[in-house]
Amino acid sequence: MGTYVEKPSLKVDWEQYADHATNDSMVKRGINQEMVDSYVANGKALSQGNGKYAFVSRDGVAVVTSNGKLVTTWSSANFDANMLEIVDKLFGKGK
Repeated sequence: MGTYVEKPSLKVDWEQYADHATNDSMVKRGINQEMVDSYVANGKALSQGNGKYAFVSRDGVAVVTSNGKLVTTWSSANFDANMLEIVDKLFGKGK
C-alpha cells in the first residue's frame, strides 16, 4: 500500500480527477467530496511513489497525487482483510 510518511500538506483539487475517480465512480461507491476531504485531512499518509499518497483513515482511503489530483477512493465498506490489517497497524487494533 505504501510507506508511512509524515503527512504532506495536500488537499484534493476538485477541478481535476483521474478517470476512475470521477463523481460517478464516487457516487457508485457511496462517497462524496466531504468524505474524501475527511480521509485526506484525518488519515495517515502512505507514500506510494511517483508522487502519489494514500490517505488512510478508519472510514476510507483516498489516493491523491502531489498536485492534488484524486486518483481513486473507497470507503471502509469496501475494506478487505488486508486493508483492515493496514488500518489496525496504523491506528491500533479495535480502537
